[in-house]
Amino acid sequence: MRSAVAPVKFLVVTALTGVLSASPVSAQQPAAPSQPPAGQSGTPPAGQKPDYGQWWLANARDVNPKPPGWLFHIEGTASFANQSGSVSGFEYTANILSALRKGIVTNQIGGSFILQEARVEGGGGNFKQETARAFNMLYVSVGRPINLVGAFIIEKDEPKHVLHREALFAGVQRVFSFPKGRRLSMSVAGGYEHETVRGQFGEQQEGGPAAYAQSMFTAPIGQRGIFTNFIEYFHDLEISDDYRINWNASLQLQVNKHIGIGPSVQIRHDAKPVTQVQKTDTMTVLGITFK
Repeated sequence: MRSAVAPVKFLVVTALTGVLSASPVSAQQPAAPSQPPAGQSGTPPAGQKPDYGQWWLANARDVNPKPPGWLFHIEGTASFANQSGSVSGFEYTANILSALRKGIVTNQIGGSFILQEARVEGGGGNFKQETARAFNMLYVSVGRPINLVGAFIIEKDEPKHVLHREALFAGVQRVFSFPKGRRLSMSVAGGYEHETVRGQFGEQQEGGPAAYAQSMFTAPIGQRGIFTNFIEYFHDLEISDDYRINWNASLQLQVNKHIGIGPSVQIRHDAKPVTQVQKTDTMTVLGITFK
């Protein structure tokens, strides 16, 4: 089994487009853990409509508390990365996330696309590789700390020799609240995953039961900062050493209501026996967000 560690990359988010109503920072970053301010919860004064404004901006990804009416947002990011080392080149990334929410139901649709243009030092020539992901996430509240979760995910990961992957999961999420606005959400789910991979004997089909787990912790820092720690884990239940882990830790400072800036570290690890790949990718990110 091969083992490779990709060099650290420096990434700058260059654009964020299209926000309706208000939105969270990114698809993998949770909302700021806050409650509706005065005048934005319960029954508004006579003759006035509730103005969710910054509260919705901070809580767009939370299922609770439940807002009245329909709430919708959409956001996108574009980014550029420079990679150096044994494999050097560039990466271009685009992300999009939308959410539709009413009452106890929140539905998210999103996706990401990464194009890597690289060359191998000492020969091997130039090559291009694509990584893409699209997903639909459905959350249904069954009580303030508990949500039912359903997910459908489609992926393509050429660096890991995955031509396409489809996964369907269903499970439960528990949200824990702590003093000073800190929050922890934990999800567990089971489902089915199907893959077409390029293995040592050509294209191969794989499919079977799979498990999914996710943990997300957020903590406000001062009046404008938010720290996020996110990890997700996929495991093939039929092949014990077939799994993948995504981890992200970020710190964001809200400069004003439209601009946020901050660093993050991302690590992706994949182990797939059929393709003889065991690989860890590390990325250092400096992000600028426009809302």
